[in-house]
Amino acid sequence: MRRWVVMLVLVGAAALGVGCAGGVRPSDDAILRAMHNGDYGVARSIAMREKTRKISDKRYLLDRQLVLWTALAEGDMPAANGAADYTYDQLRVQGVNAGTDFGRFFLGDQAVRVWKGEPFEQAAAFAAVATVDGVNGDWGNMRASALGATFQLRELAEVEGTAENEVEFIASDFEPGHALAALGERRLGLRAEMEESLRALVAISPGLGGLAARIRTGSDNAAFIIDYGLGPEKVAAGEDGSVAAFEPRTPSDSAGVVVSVNGRTGGAFPVLTDYNRLASDLKWTSLEEQRRAKSAIGTGLVYGGIGVAALSDDSGAQLAGLGAALAGLALKATSRADTRQCVGVPQRTYLALATLPQGVSLVSIGIEGRPGARVELPAIEIDGGFRVFYVRLPVRGQAWGAGGRVLYANDATGALDRPELPWVLGGRCVRSPSQDLLREYRAAGLPEWVTVGDLRIMYEEEGVAISGWSAGVPNGVHVLEGGDAMYAPVPGSVGFVRLFCGEHPVYVARGEMAIRIQNDMR
Repeated sequence: MRRWVVMLVLVGAAALGVGCAGGVRPSDDAILRAMHNGDYGVARSIAMREKTRKISDKRYLLDRQLVLWTALAEGDMPAANGAADYTYDQLRVQGVNAGTDFGRFFLGDQAVRVWKGEPFEQAAAFAAVATVDGVNGDWGNMRASALGATFQLRELAEVEGTAENEVEFIASDFEPGHALAALGERRLGLRAEMEESLRALVAISPGLGGLAARIRTGSDNAAFIIDYGLGPEKVAAGEDGSVAAFEPRTPSDSAGVVVSVNGRTGGAFPVLTDYNRLASDLKWTSLEEQRRAKSAIGTGLVYGGIGVAALSDDSGAQLAGLGAALAGLALKATSRADTRQCVGVPQRTYLALATLPQGVSLVSIGIEGRPGARVELPAIEIDGGFRVFYVRLPVRGQAWGAGGRVLYANDATGALDRPELPWVLGGRCVRSPSQDLLREYRAAGLPEWVTVGDLRIMYEEEGVAISGWSAGVPNGVHVLEGGDAMYAPVPGSVGFVRLFCGEHPVYVARGEMAIRIQNDMR
Protein backbone atom coordinates (compact mmCIF):
# COMPACT_ATOMS: atom_id res chain seq x y z
CA MET A 1 0.00 0.00 0.00
CA ARG A 2 2.82 2.35 0.92
CA ARG A 3 4.40 1.78 -2.48
CA TRP A 4 1.17 2.63 -4.30
CA VAL A 5 0.88 5.83 -2.24
CA VAL A 6 4.41 6.72 -3.28
CA MET A 7 3.51 6.15 -6.93
CA LEU A 8 0.41 8.35 -6.67
CA VAL A 9 2.35 11.15 -4.97
CA LEU A 10 4.92 11.04 -7.72
CA VAL A 11 2.33 11.14 -10.48
CA GLY A 12 0.50 14.03 -8.82
CA ALA A 13 3.72 15.98 -8.36
CA ALA A 14 4.59 15.41 -12.00
CA ALA A 15 1.21 16.72 -13.13
CA LEU A 16 1.63 19.85 -11.00
CA GLY A 17 5.12 20.41 -12.33
CA VAL A 18 4.08 20.16 -15.97
CA GLY A 19 1.38 22.81 -15.61
CA CYS A 20 3.47 25.56 -14.07
CA ALA A 21 5.01 27.28 -17.07
CA GLY A 22 3.65 30.58 -18.38
CA GLY A 23 2.45 31.09 -21.92
CA VAL A 24 0.26 33.28 -24.11
CA ARG A 25 -2.43 35.11 -22.14
CA PRO A 26 -5.99 35.87 -23.31
CA SER A 27 -4.95 39.51 -23.68
CA ASP A 28 -2.08 38.40 -25.93
CA ASP A 29 -4.54 36.53 -28.14
CA ALA A 30 -6.66 39.67 -28.41
CA ILE A 31 -3.56 41.70 -29.34
CA LEU A 32 -2.57 39.16 -31.98
CA ARG A 33 -6.04 39.37 -33.57
CA ALA A 34 -5.90 43.16 -33.57
CA MET A 35 -2.39 43.22 -35.06
CA HIS A 36 -3.48 40.77 -37.77
CA ASN A 37 -6.27 43.17 -38.80
CA GLY A 38 -4.29 46.39 -38.48
CA ASP A 39 -6.30 47.50 -35.45
CA TYR A 40 -3.16 48.77 -33.78
CA GLY A 41 -4.99 51.26 -31.56
CA VAL A 42 -6.90 48.38 -29.98
CA ALA A 43 -3.69 46.36 -29.62
CA ARG A 44 -1.87 49.30 -28.01
CA SER A 45 -4.76 50.00 -25.67
CA ILE A 46 -4.86 46.36 -24.47
CA ALA A 47 -1.07 46.25 -24.06
CA MET A 48 -1.06 49.41 -21.95
CA ARG A 49 -4.01 48.29 -19.83
CA GLU A 50 -2.85 44.71 -19.23
CA LYS A 51 0.88 45.28 -18.64
CA THR A 52 1.97 44.00 -15.26
CA ARG A 53 2.73 46.60 -12.60
CA LYS A 54 4.88 44.20 -10.54
CA ILE A 55 8.52 44.84 -11.37
CA SER A 56 9.37 41.38 -9.96
CA ASP A 57 7.08 39.74 -12.55
CA LYS A 58 9.11 38.05 -15.29
CA ARG A 59 6.72 39.59 -17.84
CA TYR A 60 7.55 43.13 -16.75
CA LEU A 61 10.06 43.98 -19.48
CA LEU A 62 8.27 41.85 -22.09
CA ASP A 63 5.09 43.84 -21.44
CA ARG A 64 6.95 47.13 -21.98
CA GLN A 65 8.37 45.73 -25.21
CA LEU A 66 4.80 44.89 -26.26
CA VAL A 67 3.70 48.47 -25.60
CA LEU A 68 6.65 49.59 -27.72
CA TRP A 69 5.68 47.38 -30.68
CA THR A 70 1.98 48.21 -30.58
CA ALA A 71 2.44 51.96 -30.05
CA LEU A 72 5.00 52.09 -32.87
CA ALA A 73 2.60 50.23 -35.17
CA GLU A 74 -0.17 52.70 -34.32
CA GLY A 75 2.11 55.70 -34.80
CA ASP A 76 1.49 56.84 -31.22
CA MET A 77 4.94 58.33 -30.72
CA PRO A 78 4.51 59.64 -27.13
CA ALA A 79 3.66 56.11 -25.93
CA ALA A 80 6.35 54.58 -28.14
CA ASN A 81 9.00 57.02 -26.87
CA GLY A 82 8.40 56.14 -23.22
CA ALA A 83 8.42 52.40 -23.86
CA ALA A 84 11.52 52.70 -26.05
CA ASP A 85 13.49 54.57 -23.38
CA TYR A 86 12.69 51.98 -20.72
CA THR A 87 13.33 49.02 -23.02
CA TYR A 88 16.71 50.36 -24.15
CA ASP A 89 17.85 51.11 -20.62
CA GLN A 90 16.97 47.60 -19.45
CA LEU A 91 18.39 45.72 -22.43
CA ARG A 92 21.74 47.49 -22.43
CA VAL A 93 22.42 46.83 -18.73
CA GLN A 94 24.79 43.90 -18.44
CA GLY A 95 25.21 41.56 -15.49
CA VAL A 96 21.72 41.86 -13.99
CA ASN A 97 21.43 38.05 -14.07
CA ALA A 98 25.03 37.34 -13.11
CA GLY A 99 25.36 34.53 -10.58
CA THR A 100 22.00 32.98 -11.40
CA ASP A 101 23.27 30.09 -13.55
CA PHE A 102 23.22 27.63 -10.62
CA GLY A 103 19.72 28.72 -9.61
CA ARG A 104 18.48 28.58 -13.19
CA PHE A 105 19.65 24.99 -13.53
CA PHE A 106 17.68 23.86 -10.48
CA LEU A 107 14.79 26.36 -10.41
CA GLY A 108 14.32 27.13 -14.08
CA ASP A 109 13.84 30.55 -15.65
CA GLN A 110 12.06 31.75 -12.49
CA ALA A 111 15.53 32.24 -10.97
CA VAL A 112 16.31 35.00 -13.49
CA ARG A 113 16.13 38.47 -11.95
CA VAL A 114 15.19 40.24 -15.19
CA TRP A 115 13.74 38.20 -18.04
CA LYS A 116 14.65 40.07 -21.23
CA GLY A 117 13.22 37.56 -23.67
CA GLU A 118 14.93 35.23 -26.10
CA PRO A 119 18.02 36.69 -27.81
CA PHE A 120 16.14 37.27 -31.07
CA GLU A 121 13.38 39.09 -29.15
CA GLN A 122 16.01 41.31 -27.54
CA ALA A 123 17.57 42.09 -30.93
CA ALA A 124 14.12 42.84 -32.34
CA ALA A 125 13.39 45.19 -29.43
CA PHE A 126 16.68 47.05 -30.01
CA ALA A 127 15.67 47.43 -33.66
CA ALA A 128 12.26 48.78 -32.61
CA VAL A 129 13.98 51.35 -30.39
CA ALA A 130 16.27 52.31 -33.29
CA THR A 131 13.17 52.74 -35.45
CA VAL A 132 11.59 55.09 -32.89
CA ASP A 133 14.81 57.12 -32.87
CA GLY A 134 14.81 57.22 -36.68
CA VAL A 135 11.20 58.44 -36.86
CA ASN A 136 12.20 61.14 -34.35
CA GLY A 137 15.24 62.09 -36.47
CA ASP A 138 17.65 61.24 -33.65
CA TRP A 139 20.49 59.72 -35.70
CA GLY A 140 22.95 59.28 -32.85
CA ASN A 141 20.56 57.27 -30.72
CA MET A 142 19.32 55.41 -33.79
CA ARG A 143 22.88 54.22 -34.43
CA ALA A 144 23.45 53.33 -30.76
CA SER A 145 20.22 51.33 -30.53
CA ALA A 146 20.89 49.52 -33.81
CA LEU A 147 24.39 48.57 -32.71
CA GLY A 148 22.88 47.28 -29.47
CA ALA A 149 21.01 44.73 -31.62
CA THR A 150 24.28 43.29 -32.92
CA PHE A 151 25.40 41.77 -29.62
CA GLN A 152 27.53 38.62 -29.79
CA LEU A 153 25.74 35.30 -29.62
CA ARG A 154 26.53 32.14 -27.70
CA GLU A 155 26.81 28.96 -29.73
CA LEU A 156 27.55 25.41 -28.64
CA ALA A 157 30.41 24.01 -30.70
CA GLU A 158 31.94 20.54 -30.67
CA VAL A 159 35.36 20.33 -29.05
CA GLU A 160 37.69 18.76 -31.61
CA GLY A 161 38.69 15.21 -30.75
CA THR A 162 36.10 14.81 -27.98
CA ALA A 163 32.41 14.17 -27.55
CA GLU A 164 31.98 17.36 -25.53
CA ASN A 165 30.61 20.77 -26.38
CA GLU A 166 31.80 24.18 -25.33
CA VAL A 167 30.28 27.63 -25.57
CA GLU A 168 31.87 30.06 -27.98
CA PHE A 169 30.86 33.55 -28.96
CA ILE A 170 30.12 34.43 -32.56
CA ALA A 171 29.21 37.60 -34.43
CA SER A 172 25.56 38.51 -34.82
CA ASP A 173 23.81 37.85 -38.13
CA PHE A 174 20.92 40.20 -37.32
CA GLU A 175 20.56 42.20 -40.53
CA PRO A 176 18.41 45.12 -39.22
CA GLY A 177 21.04 45.99 -36.62
CA HIS A 178 23.74 46.52 -39.25
CA ALA A 179 21.40 48.17 -41.79
CA LEU A 180 19.88 50.67 -39.36
CA ALA A 181 23.28 51.43 -37.85
CA ALA A 182 24.60 52.18 -41.35
CA LEU A 183 21.60 54.41 -42.04
CA GLY A 184 22.29 56.41 -38.88
CA GLU A 185 26.02 56.55 -39.61
CA ARG A 186 25.31 57.89 -43.11
CA ARG A 187 23.30 60.75 -41.61
CA LEU A 188 26.02 61.45 -39.04
CA GLY A 189 28.78 61.52 -41.66
CA LEU A 190 30.58 58.52 -40.11
CA ARG A 191 31.80 57.06 -43.40
CA ALA A 192 34.28 54.52 -42.02
CA GLU A 193 31.79 53.19 -39.49
CA MET A 194 29.10 53.04 -42.17
CA GLU A 195 31.35 50.98 -44.45
CA GLU A 196 32.01 48.54 -41.61
CA SER A 197 28.28 48.13 -40.97
CA LEU A 198 27.55 47.65 -44.67
CA ARG A 199 30.31 45.06 -45.05
CA ALA A 200 28.82 43.10 -42.15
CA LEU A 201 25.34 43.38 -43.70
CA VAL A 202 26.39 42.06 -47.11
CA ALA A 203 28.52 39.31 -45.53
CA ILE A 204 25.40 38.04 -43.76
CA SER A 205 23.14 38.37 -46.80
CA PRO A 206 24.74 39.04 -50.20
CA GLY A 207 21.27 39.63 -51.63
CA LEU A 208 21.16 42.91 -49.69
CA GLY A 209 24.05 44.34 -51.71
CA GLY A 210 21.72 46.63 -53.67
CA LEU A 211 20.25 48.06 -50.47
CA ALA A 212 23.76 48.57 -49.07
CA ALA A 213 24.75 50.47 -52.21
CA ARG A 214 21.79 52.84 -51.88
CA ILE A 215 22.56 53.50 -48.22
CA ARG A 216 26.16 54.22 -49.20
CA THR A 217 25.29 56.79 -51.86
CA GLY A 218 22.93 58.69 -49.58
CA SER A 219 20.96 60.03 -52.55
CA ASP A 220 17.54 59.12 -51.12
CA ASN A 221 15.70 61.39 -48.71
CA ALA A 222 13.28 58.89 -47.16
CA ALA A 223 13.56 55.48 -45.52
CA PHE A 224 10.60 53.21 -44.83
CA ILE A 225 11.07 50.55 -42.15
CA ILE A 226 8.32 48.08 -42.92
CA ASP A 227 7.19 45.18 -40.75
CA TYR A 228 4.72 42.49 -41.71
CA GLY A 229 3.08 39.47 -40.15
CA LEU A 230 2.95 37.92 -36.70
CA GLY A 231 6.13 36.56 -35.16
CA PRO A 232 6.53 32.86 -34.36
CA GLU A 233 4.70 31.30 -31.43
CA LYS A 234 6.81 29.92 -28.59
CA VAL A 235 5.72 26.47 -27.45
CA ALA A 236 7.13 23.83 -25.10
CA ALA A 237 8.08 20.69 -27.04
CA GLY A 238 10.10 17.50 -26.57
CA GLU A 239 10.35 15.40 -23.42
CA ASP A 240 8.98 17.30 -20.41
CA GLY A 241 8.49 20.31 -22.69
CA SER A 242 12.18 21.06 -22.25
CA VAL A 243 12.61 22.45 -25.77
CA ALA A 244 11.42 25.98 -26.57
CA ALA A 245 10.18 25.50 -30.11
CA PHE A 246 8.89 28.27 -32.33
CA GLU A 247 6.04 27.64 -34.74
CA PRO A 248 5.33 30.19 -37.51
CA ARG A 249 2.14 32.17 -37.22
CA THR A 250 2.77 33.91 -40.56
CA PRO A 251 4.58 31.78 -43.16
CA SER A 252 7.94 32.88 -44.53
CA ASP A 253 8.62 33.67 -48.18
CA SER A 254 10.97 35.83 -50.21
CA ALA A 255 8.37 38.27 -51.59
CA GLY A 256 9.76 41.78 -51.93
CA VAL A 257 8.12 45.04 -50.95
CA VAL A 258 7.34 47.73 -53.54
CA VAL A 259 7.16 51.45 -52.80
CA SER A 260 5.35 53.82 -55.17
CA VAL A 261 5.58 57.62 -54.91
CA ASN A 262 2.77 59.66 -56.44
CA GLY A 263 1.94 56.76 -58.75
CA ARG A 264 5.52 56.08 -59.85
CA THR A 265 6.65 52.60 -58.86
CA GLY A 266 10.22 51.78 -57.98
CA GLY A 267 11.92 48.40 -57.75
CA ALA A 268 11.21 45.78 -55.12
CA PHE A 269 13.22 45.65 -51.90
CA PRO A 270 14.12 42.21 -50.45
CA VAL A 271 13.27 40.91 -47.00
CA LEU A 272 15.75 42.36 -44.52
CA THR A 273 15.22 39.72 -41.87
CA ASP A 274 12.86 36.83 -41.15
CA TYR A 275 12.09 36.22 -37.47
CA ASN A 276 10.87 32.71 -38.23
CA ARG A 277 14.43 31.99 -39.37
CA LEU A 278 16.00 33.52 -36.28
CA ALA A 279 13.67 31.67 -33.94
CA SER A 280 14.59 28.33 -35.52
CA ASP A 281 18.32 28.97 -35.03
CA LEU A 282 19.51 27.69 -31.63
CA LYS A 283 22.04 30.48 -31.22
CA TRP A 284 19.12 32.93 -31.12
CA THR A 285 17.42 31.02 -28.28
CA SER A 286 18.71 30.24 -24.81
CA LEU A 287 19.20 27.48 -22.21
CA GLU A 288 18.14 24.60 -24.47
CA GLU A 289 21.06 22.36 -23.49
CA GLN A 290 20.54 23.01 -19.76
CA ARG A 291 16.85 22.17 -20.00
CA ARG A 292 17.48 18.97 -21.96
CA ALA A 293 20.15 17.86 -19.50
CA LYS A 294 17.83 18.48 -16.56
CA SER A 295 15.08 16.48 -18.23
CA ALA A 296 17.37 13.53 -18.88
CA ILE A 297 18.88 13.58 -15.39
CA GLY A 298 15.43 13.93 -13.85
CA THR A 299 14.10 10.97 -15.82
CA GLY A 300 16.97 8.80 -14.62
CA LEU A 301 16.40 9.79 -10.99
CA VAL A 302 12.65 9.15 -11.22
CA TYR A 303 12.96 5.66 -12.71
CA GLY A 304 15.89 4.75 -10.49
CA GLY A 305 14.21 6.03 -7.35
CA ILE A 306 10.92 4.28 -8.10
CA GLY A 307 12.80 1.06 -8.78
CA VAL A 308 14.60 1.19 -5.45
CA ALA A 309 11.43 2.10 -3.53
CA ALA A 310 9.38 -0.63 -5.19
CA LEU A 311 11.88 -3.49 -5.03
CA SER A 312 13.58 -2.95 -1.67
CA ASP A 313 12.24 -4.25 1.65
CA ASP A 314 14.48 -1.86 3.58
CA SER A 315 12.62 1.24 4.79
CA GLY A 316 15.76 3.37 4.58
CA ALA A 317 16.33 2.35 0.96
CA GLN A 318 12.68 3.03 0.20
CA LEU A 319 12.93 6.55 1.61
CA ALA A 320 16.15 7.15 -0.31
CA GLY A 321 14.50 5.94 -3.51
CA LEU A 322 11.50 8.18 -2.86
CA GLY A 323 13.83 11.14 -2.27
CA ALA A 324 15.70 10.48 -5.50
CA ALA A 325 12.45 10.17 -7.45
CA LEU A 326 11.12 13.43 -5.99
CA ALA A 327 14.40 15.18 -6.82
CA GLY A 328 14.12 13.83 -10.35
CA LEU A 329 10.57 15.13 -10.64
CA ALA A 330 11.68 18.55 -9.45
CA LEU A 331 14.38 18.67 -12.12
CA LYS A 332 11.94 17.52 -14.79
CA ALA A 333 9.34 20.08 -13.74
CA THR A 334 11.83 22.98 -13.93
CA SER A 335 13.26 21.75 -17.22
CA ARG A 336 10.06 22.84 -18.95
CA ALA A 337 10.67 25.74 -21.32
CA ASP A 338 9.15 29.05 -20.24
CA THR A 339 6.81 29.99 -23.09
CA ARG A 340 6.35 33.62 -22.14
CA GLN A 341 7.11 35.83 -25.10
CA CYS A 342 6.54 39.25 -26.62
CA VAL A 343 3.77 38.75 -29.19
CA GLY A 344 4.46 42.12 -30.82
CA VAL A 345 7.49 40.88 -32.79
CA PRO A 346 6.70 40.79 -36.54
CA GLN A 347 7.36 37.92 -38.92
CA ARG A 348 9.62 39.95 -41.21
CA THR A 349 11.19 43.37 -41.71
CA TYR A 350 11.99 45.36 -44.84
CA LEU A 351 14.03 48.53 -45.33
CA ALA A 352 13.02 50.52 -48.41
CA LEU A 353 14.60 53.77 -49.61
CA ALA A 354 12.99 56.38 -51.82
CA THR A 355 13.49 59.86 -53.21
CA LEU A 356 10.41 61.99 -52.55
CA PRO A 357 9.73 65.44 -54.01
CA GLN A 358 9.69 68.37 -51.64
CA GLY A 359 6.27 68.93 -50.16
CA VAL A 360 3.47 66.42 -49.62
CA SER A 361 3.35 63.06 -51.42
CA LEU A 362 1.16 59.98 -51.63
CA VAL A 363 3.20 56.83 -50.99
CA SER A 364 1.88 53.32 -51.64
CA ILE A 365 3.54 50.30 -50.05
CA GLY A 366 2.72 46.67 -50.76
CA ILE A 367 4.22 43.19 -50.69
CA GLU A 368 4.48 41.36 -53.99
CA GLY A 369 1.83 38.67 -54.39
CA ARG A 370 -0.11 39.73 -51.27
CA PRO A 371 -2.95 42.09 -52.29
CA GLY A 372 -4.09 42.50 -48.69
CA ALA A 373 -0.66 43.64 -47.52
CA ARG A 374 -0.88 47.07 -49.10
CA VAL A 375 -1.52 50.56 -47.80
CA GLU A 376 -1.63 54.08 -49.25
CA LEU A 377 -0.01 56.75 -47.11
CA PRO A 378 -1.13 60.34 -47.75
CA ALA A 379 0.40 63.42 -46.16
CA ILE A 380 4.00 62.16 -46.41
CA GLU A 381 5.92 65.43 -46.21
CA ILE A 382 9.57 66.14 -46.99
CA ASP A 383 10.92 69.57 -46.15
CA GLY A 384 14.57 69.64 -47.13
CA GLY A 385 15.79 66.85 -44.84
CA PHE A 386 15.90 63.08 -44.48
CA ARG A 387 12.89 61.32 -42.97
CA VAL A 388 12.31 57.84 -41.55
CA PHE A 389 8.81 56.35 -41.58
CA TYR A 390 7.59 53.17 -39.92
CA VAL A 391 4.85 51.07 -41.50
CA ARG A 392 3.42 47.86 -40.04
CA LEU A 393 1.39 46.30 -42.82
CA PRO A 394 -1.72 44.39 -41.72
CA VAL A 395 -1.92 40.73 -42.67
CA ARG A 396 -5.59 41.02 -43.53
CA GLY A 397 -6.42 43.64 -46.14
CA GLN A 398 -8.71 46.47 -45.08
CA ALA A 399 -10.77 48.91 -47.15
CA TRP A 400 -9.24 51.90 -45.38
CA GLY A 401 -5.78 50.85 -46.59
CA ALA A 402 -6.51 52.17 -50.09
CA GLY A 403 -8.12 55.47 -49.04
CA GLY A 404 -5.20 57.70 -49.86
CA ARG A 405 -6.98 60.88 -48.71
CA VAL A 406 -7.26 62.57 -45.32
CA LEU A 407 -10.95 62.79 -44.37
CA TYR A 408 -10.68 64.15 -40.80
CA ALA A 409 -8.93 67.25 -39.52
CA ASN A 410 -6.40 66.16 -36.90
CA ASP A 411 -3.53 67.48 -34.80
CA ALA A 412 -0.87 65.89 -37.05
CA THR A 413 -1.82 67.43 -40.41
CA GLY A 414 -4.19 70.22 -39.37
CA ALA A 415 -7.31 71.49 -41.11
CA LEU A 416 -9.08 70.15 -44.18
CA ASP A 417 -9.84 72.40 -47.13
CA ARG A 418 -12.93 73.77 -45.40
CA PRO A 419 -13.94 74.65 -41.81
CA GLU A 420 -15.20 71.68 -39.80
CA LEU A 421 -17.06 71.23 -36.53
CA PRO A 422 -15.82 68.88 -33.80
CA TRP A 423 -16.50 65.19 -34.45
CA VAL A 424 -18.74 64.86 -31.40
CA LEU A 425 -20.91 67.68 -32.79
CA GLY A 426 -21.36 66.06 -36.19
CA GLY A 427 -18.28 67.46 -37.93
CA ARG A 428 -14.98 66.01 -39.13
CA CYS A 429 -12.50 67.55 -36.71
CA VAL A 430 -10.73 65.55 -33.99
CA ARG A 431 -8.21 68.22 -32.98
CA SER A 432 -7.51 69.39 -29.45
CA PRO A 433 -9.60 72.53 -28.77
CA SER A 434 -7.76 75.85 -28.72
CA GLN A 435 -8.53 79.53 -29.08
CA ASP A 436 -7.30 79.56 -32.68
CA LEU A 437 -9.38 76.49 -33.52
CA LEU A 438 -12.45 78.14 -32.01
CA ARG A 439 -12.49 80.66 -34.86
CA GLU A 440 -12.63 77.82 -37.42
CA TYR A 441 -15.42 76.12 -35.48
CA ARG A 442 -17.47 79.32 -35.48
CA ALA A 443 -16.97 79.62 -39.24
CA ALA A 444 -18.43 76.11 -39.49
CA GLY A 445 -21.51 77.07 -37.45
CA LEU A 446 -20.51 76.80 -33.77
CA PRO A 447 -22.55 79.29 -31.64
CA GLU A 448 -20.67 82.42 -30.56
CA TRP A 449 -21.26 81.78 -26.86
CA VAL A 450 -19.25 78.51 -26.86
CA THR A 451 -15.77 78.91 -25.35
CA VAL A 452 -12.74 76.62 -25.20
CA GLY A 453 -13.72 75.87 -21.61
CA ASP A 454 -17.16 74.78 -22.78
CA LEU A 455 -15.52 72.41 -25.29
CA ARG A 456 -13.41 70.94 -22.52
CA ILE A 457 -16.54 70.36 -20.45
CA MET A 458 -18.17 68.79 -23.49
CA TYR A 459 -15.36 66.27 -23.98
CA GLU A 460 -15.28 65.46 -20.28
CA GLU A 461 -19.02 64.78 -20.29
CA GLU A 462 -18.61 62.55 -23.35
CA GLY A 463 -15.86 60.63 -21.50
CA VAL A 464 -13.20 61.46 -24.11
CA ALA A 465 -9.57 61.76 -22.95
CA ILE A 466 -7.50 64.07 -25.16
CA SER A 467 -3.82 63.28 -25.57
CA GLY A 468 -1.62 65.99 -24.09
CA TRP A 469 -4.27 67.52 -21.84
CA SER A 470 -3.65 65.37 -18.79
CA ALA A 471 -0.22 64.03 -17.91
CA GLY A 472 -0.10 60.28 -17.42
CA VAL A 473 -3.44 59.53 -19.13
CA PRO A 474 -2.87 56.51 -21.38
CA ASN A 475 -4.31 56.54 -24.86
CA GLY A 476 -7.29 54.26 -25.26
CA VAL A 477 -9.14 53.38 -28.45
CA HIS A 478 -9.79 56.44 -30.61
CA VAL A 479 -13.21 58.07 -30.42
CA LEU A 480 -13.53 57.67 -34.21
CA GLU A 481 -13.55 53.90 -33.60
CA GLY A 482 -16.01 54.00 -30.72
CA GLY A 483 -13.39 54.52 -28.01
CA ASP A 484 -12.74 57.18 -25.41
CA ALA A 485 -9.54 58.87 -26.61
CA MET A 486 -8.44 61.54 -29.08
CA TYR A 487 -4.87 61.44 -30.34
CA ALA A 488 -3.09 61.81 -33.67
CA PRO A 489 -0.76 59.08 -34.96
CA VAL A 490 2.25 60.37 -36.86
CA PRO A 491 1.71 60.76 -40.64
CA GLY A 492 3.12 57.79 -42.52
CA SER A 493 1.89 55.31 -39.94
CA VAL A 494 -0.86 52.79 -40.54
CA GLY A 495 -2.65 54.20 -37.50
CA PHE A 496 -2.89 57.58 -39.23
CA VAL A 497 -4.36 55.95 -42.35
CA ARG A 498 -6.85 53.78 -40.47
CA LEU A 499 -8.16 56.65 -38.36
CA PHE A 500 -8.16 59.61 -40.72
CA CYS A 501 -8.45 58.10 -44.23
CA GLY A 502 -11.52 55.89 -43.81
CA GLU A 503 -15.14 56.71 -43.05
CA HIS A 504 -16.45 56.19 -39.52
CA PRO A 505 -20.02 55.98 -38.15
CA VAL A 506 -21.66 59.22 -37.04
CA TYR A 507 -21.08 60.05 -33.39
CA VAL A 508 -24.13 60.31 -31.14
CA ALA A 509 -23.62 62.84 -28.35
CA ARG A 510 -24.76 61.96 -24.83
CA GLY A 511 -23.54 64.78 -22.58
CA GLU A 512 -25.53 67.84 -21.58
CA MET A 513 -23.09 70.37 -23.11
CA ALA A 514 -22.89 68.66 -26.52
CA ILE A 515 -26.66 68.31 -26.75
CA ARG A 516 -27.15 71.96 -25.72
CA ILE A 517 -24.71 73.13 -28.43
CA GLN A 518 -26.33 70.93 -31.08
CA ASN A 519 -29.79 72.22 -30.19
CA ASP A 520 -28.54 75.80 -30.50
CA MET A 521 -27.15 75.08 -34.00
CA ARG A 522 -30.46 73.80 -35.33
